[in-house]
Amino acid sequence: MTGNDRDQSKKFLYIYADCLITKGAKRTLVYNTSSGEAYFLSSSYYIFFELFRKYPLTYIYDIYIDSESKEEFTEFVTFLINSNLGIMLENIDSFPLIDYNWDSYSQIENSIIDVNEIFHDFESIFNQLDKMLCKFLLIRFYSDKFTELSMLESIASIPYLSDNISILGIQLMIPSSNNISETGLLNLIKAYPIIRVIYVYNSLEDRSVNDRIIFMKQNLTSERDCGFISESSILLEKSLQLFIESQNHNSCLNRKLSIDQFGEIKNCPAMLNSFGNIKSTSLLNIAENEIFKQKWDITKDNISICKDCEYRYICSDCRGNTVNGETHSKPLYCNYNPYEGIWEDH
Repeated sequence: MTGNDRDQSKKFLYIYADCLITKGAKRTLVYNTSSGEAYFLSSSYYIFFELFRKYPLTYIYDIYIDSESKEEFTEFVTFLINSNLGIMLENIDSFPLIDYNWDSYSQIENSIIDVNEIFHDFESIFNQLDKMLCKFLLIRFYSDKFTELSMLESIASIPYLSDNISILGIQLMIPSSNNISETGLLNLIKAYPIIRVIYVYNSLEDRSVNDRIIFMKQNLTSERDCGFISESSILLEKSLQLFIESQNHNSCLNRKLSIDQFGEIKNCPAMLNSFGNIKSTSLLNIAENEIFKQKWDITKDNISICKDCEYRYICSDCRGNTVNGETHSKPLYCNYNPYEGIWEDH
C-alpha cells in the first residue's frame, strides 16, 4: 500500500448490512440486496469478511497478508469499495451487527391452494387463513374448467367482502386458454389490486405485461411440476428478510399451509403426507400440529449438498421434490454443483 493507502487503512472496512456474504465449497457469494448485483469470489476470501469486522485494515494487511499477496489484497479491498459493497470507517462499533433472529406475527405466512376438478370453498378457506394472519396466497389452476373471468373474480372479491382481512396479496397461476383474453386479465387486476401477479403457463412465448401478467412457455400439469431452481431465477428479488429467515427456517415451507387439488391439507401440495381434508378439518388445528410444523425448521444447513452451496440462504428450496425422495436431500430440479461452481445440464 502507498503512504496514503496506509493512512486510510488505519480505519475499518465496513461491509454494508444489505450485502449478504455466504461461503460455499468453491465460491463465496456477495449479494447486494439493494442493487440486485451478485459477485462471486474464491471461498478463500470469506475469512476476510470476518476479519474486517474485528480489526482495522492496517492490522489485517500487516498480520494476515504475506508479502506475495499484498497487492492482490489491496486490489480486493479496492474492488469492494468501488462496487459499493463497503466503506472505510473509524468506528465500526457505530454500526452494530444485524439481529439474525427471525419471527413473524402470522401463524401462517403464506398458503398454496391447487384447483383442478374440484372448486374449493374459498370463502371458508380465506376466513380460516385470515384468523391465522396469512399474508400471501398462491392459487394454481391445472385446467381451464374454473378459469373463466367470473370464477376468478368470485375468488378475488372475497377479501373485499370481509372485515380485517390479513391477506396482502394473491397470485394466480392459470393455463393459457381461449377463455380469457389479455385485456380481460388486465381489467381483473385493475378491479382487484389484491391480485399482485397472474402467471399464464403453457403460453406460446415468455413475456411480461407491466410485470403483472407473466406469460410462460413452461407447462404445469400437476403439483409435481414445481421446485425448479435455475441460474436465471435464483437471484431474482432476493431480500435481507429471506436471508435471515433461511438461516433459521426452511425457505419454502416455513409457516406455509397448502391445500392440494383434492382438498388435502399438506405442508406442500407435492408432498404425500396429508393432515386431513379441508371439508372436515380445521386449518387452525393443523397449523398448531407439532408434526405439521417439523419441516418448517429444515434449513439449508441441514440439507445434503445444499449445506455447501453459496446460494443456500437465498434459495427458494423444495422439499416436495427431492433427490431419492429423502427429506434432507437436495431439490430434485436443481442442477447447480457447488463443488465445481457451475450449473450443469440435467
